[in-house]
Amino acid sequence: MNQTDLRSVVMAHSASAHEKFSELTISSKIRVAWEVFRLQASLMFSQKLLWVLLGELVYLVLRYVENYHDDVVSRVTQNGVVNELLAFPLVVLAVLMNMFLISGEKEKRTLEGMFTTAGSRYKVWLLRTVSLNITIFLMALALSVLTYFTFTDLPIWGATFHVFVPVFFIGNMTLYFSVKFRSALAAGMVAGIFIFLLLIINTFMEESGFYRYMLFFNPYELPREIDPATWVVWTWQNKISVLVLSFAMLFAALRGMNNREKLLR
Repeated sequence: MNQTDLRSVVMAHSASAHEKFSELTISSKIRVAWEVFRLQASLMFSQKLLWVLLGELVYLVLRYVENYHDDVVSRVTQNGVVNELLAFPLVVLAVLMNMFLISGEKEKRTLEGMFTTAGSRYKVWLLRTVSLNITIFLMALALSVLTYFTFTDLPIWGATFHVFVPVFFIGNMTLYFSVKFRSALAAGMVAGIFIFLLLIINTFMEESGFYRYMLFFNPYELPREIDPATWVVWTWQNKISVLVLSFAMLFAALRGMNNREKLLR
């Protein structure tokens, strides 16, 4: 499935249907939304979604084998499972997918077609980024479920949300760098440097007690000296702040696409 195929499918649906999306029944809206999401995911992953899922599964299996052979004291607990088992593979996936989101279309020579599509270009790229982040969220949910049954007890939906928020930020940051430097390789390198610096800052803040300012804030790792009620407030302050920064990065990336000639060079 390429960009031309997607456009032909959309045109065929448009030609055969005369109702607006808002006028469709709920079941029809769900079918249309699912079809658009399926096509977008097929375009972004280039039919390699199964390989991505297999890679995630292999990572979990290897960590499970390693954890099984460790002594009881050294095994993965609820405190370390969020960042170690869930965040790491999803961060790698978010960086790889967002760094190629723009440059991949450029290499396939379909980027110019994205700018000439009827309607706002923001809608086109928002649909692409929303589909990508829904896919990442579903992967986070699947990893949480597998972790629950193989490693340790944890709240599945809570862990999914808490791990998705920093991954969402890193993905949008990578997308911004991809637009800024017009290169997937440059975006990946700069994003990697920033992630390395963020990890150092994260460690420093944890040692200094500035928990609420950590990007990889783990709500399940409650320090003994912190009141649980205060910890809950810090958790929501952290997640809301990171989400605001994430949407700011996404807005900056979309605004950067206004310079069409610069992107097409």
